This record gives sequence, structure tokens and C-alpha cells, in this order.
Amino acid sequence: MRAQSFLGPLVLTGTALRNVSHNVLNPDTEAFIKDLLKEWNSPGGISVAVVRRDIMGSWKVETKGYGLAGYDGRNMTDKTRFAIASNSKLFTTLATGLLISNETLSPRLSWKSKLTPLRPGWYLADPITTDYLTIIDAMSHRSGLPAHDLSYRFSDDITNVVDKMKYLRPSAEFRDVYQYCNLMYALLSTLPERVLPSKTPFTTYVKQHIFEPLGLNATTYDGAGDVAEGVLRQNTKDDPFGNGTIRALPFDLDWNGRGKAFPEMSPVVYGGGQRRYSYRGHELIEHSGGVTGHLSWIVRFPELGLGLSVYSNDNSMGNYLMTIIKHRLFDEALGLKPVDWNGRYKDLYLKQLARQTTTLSRLHDNTESTLATLTGLQGNYHNNGYGHLELCLVSSPPPSSASAKCQALASEAQRILPGAVTPNVATFLAEWKSPWCTHIHFSHFSGNTYNVSVLSSVPTGNKTDPFWTMKGLSGEPATPAWAEFDEGGVGFTGIWGAGDVSSPEGRTVQERAETIFDEMARRSAPPASAPSYVPHPSQRRAVGGGHDDEQSAFSRFLQNEILAPEKLPGNLNLLTGVTMFFGGVLAVRAWGELMIPA
Repeated sequence: MRAQSFLGPLVLTGTALRNVSHNVLNPDTEAFIKDLLKEWNSPGGISVAVVRRDIMGSWKVETKGYGLAGYDGRNMTDKTRFAIASNSKLFTTLATGLLISNETLSPRLSWKSKLTPLRPGWYLADPITTDYLTIIDAMSHRSGLPAHDLSYRFSDDITNVVDKMKYLRPSAEFRDVYQYCNLMYALLSTLPERVLPSKTPFTTYVKQHIFEPLGLNATTYDGAGDVAEGVLRQNTKDDPFGNGTIRALPFDLDWNGRGKAFPEMSPVVYGGGQRRYSYRGHELIEHSGGVTGHLSWIVRFPELGLGLSVYSNDNSMGNYLMTIIKHRLFDEALGLKPVDWNGRYKDLYLKQLARQTTTLSRLHDNTESTLATLTGLQGNYHNNGYGHLELCLVSSPPPSSASAKCQALASEAQRILPGAVTPNVATFLAEWKSPWCTHIHFSHFSGNTYNVSVLSSVPTGNKTDPFWTMKGLSGEPATPAWAEFDEGGVGFTGIWGAGDVSSPEGRTVQERAETIFDEMARRSAPPASAPSYVPHPSQRRAVGGGHDDEQSAFSRFLQNEILAPEKLPGNLNLLTGVTMFFGGVLAVRAWGELMIPA
């Protein structure tokens, strides 16, 4: 879901700024923003809102747009709408808080309410997380489940997305580390329909209980109105700030830091869909949002009665531009000497490009594969959490054994994804219609290993060159990903979005893959079976597959850890060894007593 907003007042509490007579968006800061867009050669624009409360409780509101709102040359204004993406997590948190404060619910909810009883039959791959996951755990991204963002597609609805979570492999222990996971907020968005007698849908509940009472009349979950069009500069390898080729990004297509980036900032803590830290001694609460072509930051200084938001449609550099501008406006609003944020973030941007180039240069190998081997890999694969994957070999002509869909994709590959196929490198493509990409690209590296990247085929409106190819989310993948094939299917590494958590290790593809797709032609299990890398809870619990809420923790421990088929042989060996050890001790003691004279 995406909430859209124009630049309107934010509701804040706390001690007001005493002096709000001067404008934060003054000639100096406006010149700074315009010069910044020019210096970075941005093809897009920026919208800004600043709200401050004076000592009398009145609000001073400043809003303005700079640059272009789209490829068509529209000017950015303070009425241009943006999809705020992850900034809508605040609405999920507020909606949940309203449900918790609802005294008519029986049983009552609390921040520590466990989520499984609210969705009977729902569970995750890890039984401990299933049993103990609370509302606050889900809001704090500490479930042990990584992002798994590629698991949901445009064909999924929220119910389907939430139900598939049980098939996704966790990357950490429950409550062990912070791992950003959009899926947990999808789960929380189902609460109104689950706990309210009226079964009110989430978007309706938010509109009735948040948007309308606060007068947020232009904030909506619909994509109508003067919506910004995303833009991106392509082909700027020689000069990252050069003109390149400007591309438009249709609307339907996190630069998230938790550490202490600069001495002016404290370390960041996260909870309830918000980040909290201090900037130059002043506490603030903020969050970013990002979907292709629509980027945003929304910030509040609760003790100062100060809030601001910054939006960008520049998909290449927008996150950097927004961060520089918000920090410059912080300094202006707080009356502090400006820090050279432009110089600092430009340096970071260039270093990131250098690291990215170094990483990508290690990913290519032209090792040849035989056609027989390649056609053997082509076909249908399945993962219950991610869905169906049809792998199509790109060759000319396409293999006769390929499906009609694969033959069409192979024939059209150069037209709809120009530049995606490298000559003399074995390449597969798979259609993947999701918020993040339209295709998944496999290029041969060595043996049964392939480099993996996500691509989007974007229409240009030009008959001569009808499409262009966007790599990753902003021009290039940030981290390498790869796929390994074995006799049972294909395992992916580098795609689950686990933050600082390392990928699994092991001697086999099944052990070290983050996600396994079984080859359907070789599958012996029915489509509803679980991935081979983690025991399905229905295999460890009572026949029927459901999670028994009445089962005691001790009973589950015996069933899952002692009597489970995959653990029973080892447990029996351990029991035998312990029995023999203590039996030997008793035998030696008895023999010793016999040898001692009475």
C-alpha cells in the first residue's frame, strides 16, 4: 500500500520554538536548494514543507517546490503529490495504537499482545517466533525474518502476502538483531479486520480515524491527482554528474542508516515505524520512504514544535539531495552555523560509486556452457513463499523445448530489455512483475553458479527505442547476488535483505541458500509442501498442519526438539552415550567396593 500526501502541516507536541518570525525557506536556503539541484545536475525536483509552533501555540507553515515534477517538464510545486512508501508505517503504528486504546474490544489489545492468536492458523517457519511474536516485536523489526521483498508481486493481495510468510527462511534468532522487514507491517495492517466486529479494512480505518480527524484531506491511498513522475539519469559512468540520458519512471513501478554517521548525530534507535536520535543536541523522530521515482523524509523535533518534510522524484540522487537539504534546513531552523553537508554527502556518493564499480567488476566470467546443460536448467521452479519462476534461456533461435512464453521472451529480450544480454555469456531471464522489478536476470559465472540481478523494462514512448532497462532500484544493484543450481532446483543468495546478517553457510546448495526454488519437473512433493531447507511446522506438529494454540510449551519442546524425525537419531545416540557413561561409573564404583575388605 502507498499513502500519498501533499505538503501540509504536521501535528506536533512539545515546547515551541520561541522565535519563528523569520522564514526557514528564505532567499539563502532557497538559493542553496536551487544551486544544489544544478550542481548535482538533477533531472528532477524537490518539494519541502516546514512547520513551526510559536510560543502562543500558532503554527507557521512554509511550503514550496523546486525543479521539475516530471519528464514532461512540469514544475515541482507544494501541491505535487508523492507516494510516501515506508513513511506510511507511521499510519500503521497510529492505527494499531488506536486499536490498543479501544476499550470496547474484548479481549483488549496491548503492545505486548501476541500476534498468532489474532490470526488462528498463521505461523512462521521458526516455532519460537510463532509462539512469542508481539505487536512491538513486529514494529521493531526484530522477528528474525529479513526483508524478502521479492516474495510479493502485483498479483498478491495482503492476505496472500501474510499467509506466505510461513515459507520464508529466517536469517537470525528471534529478538537477536534489527532487520528491516516490510512484511511485518503488512501483517499489522490486517489487525482492524481481525479484531473489530465491523471487520473494517485497514485503509478505511486509517481514513476514518486518522486522515479525516486531522484534516489530511489530500492524503490518500489512491494514486490520483498531480502526482510526481520519477526521473533518472542513465549512462553517466564517465562523469557521475554528467547529463547522460534522462529517463522517465512510471509511478507504478531505504537508504536506511542506524549507526552514527557523523559527529553531529547520535546513534539511532528504531521502533513503531520511526527512527529516533539527536541532531546537534536536539532530539528528533523521522523516517524515510522510497518506491521507484518517489522518495521522502518526514521529520519532527517533538520538544521544539518543529517539523519538516522533503520529497524528491530523482531516483538516482534523490536520497542524497533530500538528506543534504533537510540537514541544511535543520541548521537554519535551529539557528545553528550551517555544516557543509553538500561536501560530505558528495564525498560519500563518489565513494559509494567507487565501491559499487569494484564489486561489479568482480562479477563477470565468460566461462562457456554447453547448450544441453543450459536447456536442462530451463523450465519451471517453485517456492511457496516467493511463488512460481519460469526460467527462460535467451538464445537465437530459442530452444525448441522452450515453452511458448519463453520463446516469446527470448525473441523480445533485446527489444524490451536493451543491453541486458551480454554476447557469449549464457543468460536466462524470468518474468517477475513486482513493485521492485519486471524481470530477474541470470548470467553465467562458473559451473552451476550464475550472477543474479533485477531489471525493469520501462517504456519510453519512442517508437524507435520503445524501452529502456533499469537495473536494480536506481541504476545498479547495490550488492551482488547469485544463484546455484543442483539436482533439486536453484538456490539464491544475496536477495533476502538481511542487513548486517551474513548469508547461511553450508556444504550444499540447500544449506547455504537464502531461498530455494524446487524444480517442478523433478518435484516429488505436492506444491503445498514446505521448502527443503527448513522443516515445515506441520511436519513437527499434529497431523493436519495447524498450529495448536492449546499445546503446552513443554509438549512443543518434546515434539520439535526431541521427537522430531530429523533430530531423533542424534538424540538417541546422545542418550545411549550418556547411559553408557553413567553405567560405567556405577560399574567401577561397585567393583571398587567389592575389592575393599569388610
